[in-house]
Amino acid sequence: MDRRSLARAPGARQSWSLVRHASLASQRLSLLSLFLLILVACPASVNAQSPRQGCDNSVEMVKLIVHVGGNATTGDDDAQILALTASFGAGLPKTKPEALSFSLAQMQPLLACSDPSPPLPSFHGQAVLVQRGECSFASKALRVQQLGAAAAIVINNEEGILGMGCNATDLAAGDVTIPVIMLSNSSGQFLLQALANSSSSSPSSPSSPSSPSSPSSPVTISLYAPPRSLLDLAELVLWALALLSLVGASAWAAAEEKAALELKAGSGQSGAEQPQGEASGAFDMSVGSAVGFVVMSSVMLLLLFFLMSPVVFYIILALFCFAALESLHVCLSSLLYRIFPLQSSLGASLPCLGFVSWLSLASFLFSLALTVSWAIFRNHPDAWVAQDILGIALMITVLQAVRLPNIKVSTALLSLAFFYDIFWVFISPLFFNGKSVMIEVATGERTGGEGIPMLLKVPHIMDPWGGYSVLGFGDVVLPGLLIVFTRRYDCITKKMGMDGYYMPAILGYAAGLLLTFAGLFLMNGNGQPALLYLVPCTLGVIVVLAWRRGELSALWNRGEESSEPRVSEDEEEPLVGPGPARTSLTEGRRKDVLHKGSAL
Repeated sequence: MDRRSLARAPGARQSWSLVRHASLASQRLSLLSLFLLILVACPASVNAQSPRQGCDNSVEMVKLIVHVGGNATTGDDDAQILALTASFGAGLPKTKPEALSFSLAQMQPLLACSDPSPPLPSFHGQAVLVQRGECSFASKALRVQQLGAAAAIVINNEEGILGMGCNATDLAAGDVTIPVIMLSNSSGQFLLQALANSSSSSPSSPSSPSSPSSPSSPVTISLYAPPRSLLDLAELVLWALALLSLVGASAWAAAEEKAALELKAGSGQSGAEQPQGEASGAFDMSVGSAVGFVVMSSVMLLLLFFLMSPVVFYIILALFCFAALESLHVCLSSLLYRIFPLQSSLGASLPCLGFVSWLSLASFLFSLALTVSWAIFRNHPDAWVAQDILGIALMITVLQAVRLPNIKVSTALLSLAFFYDIFWVFISPLFFNGKSVMIEVATGERTGGEGIPMLLKVPHIMDPWGGYSVLGFGDVVLPGLLIVFTRRYDCITKKMGMDGYYMPAILGYAAGLLLTFAGLFLMNGNGQPALLYLVPCTLGVIVVLAWRRGELSALWNRGEESSEPRVSEDEEEPLVGPGPARTSLTEGRRKDVLHKGSAL
């Protein structure tokens, strides 16, 4: 809806002003902290001896399915446990129908580093539990194998699991011919308790919970190792969501520029006649603020790494919910006013708020309901849909509220973000005991697995292990600032398609994100710094293209008063129109002091 249409609807200006100015007030309060959180959300080799013969198996993830009272492969699953294979021993089937099924037993002594005393009966055809410690993994596996066991299950002495290897002293590794897997400590205790319960409830079992299960033990397990898909359709969905966010934000920016041009052409109003409130909605970033944002983001990332706790997580969650609620309200209100311009005059006067249109009220109630529902049920398997809706609205709003005035500022911001992403993903493990600071914060290792919510996430579609593919908001917003800049520039200069800069920029982003997923595949699913690929494919493309066209100097210094060409009254570029108010690219530097004062 352009502003001339809005002006024809009685009461519409008051309604629009209420929605927009309420939005601007909250943006001024939370813009800095929100942008820092988005930057935080952007997710070494060692020498080793060559593996001996019999110790060169690939370590694989294993599904251990527990069933009490029957065959684990034929009935309902009581529990499913994650395990890892050893680099020695026999392999496991890849599919559930082919899974190996065993009854479960317990070694005495549990460490399995010495001969049992008194001698134990044979563990023929059983999977035997042993405890990590005192002797090598291979020695434990060989000992239970000699007692007739069909599989060895090692219980770790701490939470987490690791791949069991062997070295030159593990002479037994080459003789192990049964599957060997490792469980976390809590999973192992669960199985030991299941054995104890089955022994105490079975008259035929020994009365002592510490004695081994008989071959007729009612606790059975099945083991198989489905291969993990390194690429999934979820990546394509993420790719589409990221592009949708950028295309939506760019379209909004272009619509504002066009509406401003039409308004000025129809009214003859100059930029100086615009209300100050409409000229102060956007924050025009400078080189100094770009450096400050990246430095402060690094400080915040370190604070989250060292101080992250459930309390800190809930503070971040509250900030995200507030920002997402406001962003979704602004986006929906703007969309509804464009679709139903005449209905914008319908509403009611509310205490302390004045006139509020029904469209604005409806969008607010919907946004509130969605945000609260997601916050309460955020761990539900389908909650990712609401999180992505809120995230897309938030990113679009940020891309309207923060702007890059020229390529010089773009280069400063994206170059620093490029090294920021690489350092905190790849290099930080060298300084933080092997832990990637970015990945630790994003995955929520210290908050029960709940990572920060500033992520687009899509559940894996083809991966038998489930899980999610995620993309940080920073990997969309930071290149998106440049893409929105190119869209505004093309609109002002009337460039179209590949003759402009927007189309090469958006295509470069699409290609860069595909390269990110390719890097994920080549790195066996390890986290990738997406800006490593996105910055060269966006900023690099624009800089090279502008240089070849002889326009790099103009784009580099655009908006700076010394480089602004003088234009006639008819050619002067106008302020933007409705929505959270912005100035045009050329007007931005002239209003720089006003912008910074209102945004901060």
